[in-house]
Amino acid sequence: MALAQLNDEGFATVGVMPTHIIPGAEYDEIKNVVEAWGELKGKYGIKDLRLGKTFLSSVEGCDEMAAILVKRFEKLAGKDTAVVLMGHGTPHHIANAMYSQLQVALNKVADGRFFIGTVENTPLIEDVVAALKKAGYKKTLVSPLMIVAGDHANNDMADKDDPESWYSILKKEGFAVETYIKGLGEDKNVTAAFVEHLKEMMK
Repeated sequence: MALAQLNDEGFATVGVMPTHIIPGAEYDEIKNVVEAWGELKGKYGIKDLRLGKTFLSSVEGCDEMAAILVKRFEKLAGKDTAVVLMGHGTPHHIANAMYSQLQVALNKVADGRFFIGTVENTPLIEDVVAALKKAGYKKTLVSPLMIVAGDHANNDMADKDDPESWYSILKKEGFAVETYIKGLGEDKNVTAAFVEHLKEMMK
């Protein structure tokens, strides 16, 4: 609908910039629409139609995000506190592997203090718990690896009254738990990276 409106208004150059973390199933839906629209010619087509990349779409993107995350949490979590990040995840999709690549990037720059899990795919919270125990951490700071701290962050992650929330599971497993319920979109370094990706798309 947005592309149709822009076409009706006479725009010849249009950029579609996603705010997804990984290029998963939802990103694919946007990509399919953009590519299909790009096949249209004549008065129903847009002369120059572009699609931007997600934050974690390459090794370099994971390295960039790892550096941002280390900076984001350096003053929020002491050295004896593990940072547990909740990603959304994407079922049955190869792009979910980008979380593993981000974990590799974080391990290189943060001495194993970051632990990534997802809501809808692996690693699960059970995998995170096992990794935390193996590493010997007792204190955890849990925060969303999402642009917006919405339903997943407030309920699946931080709901103290829900026995299935990450907060409750970690508490039950004996960890001290703090939550930081702010989306990555509130981080100035994340928004700066987003603007740079936008500039790259529109070159």
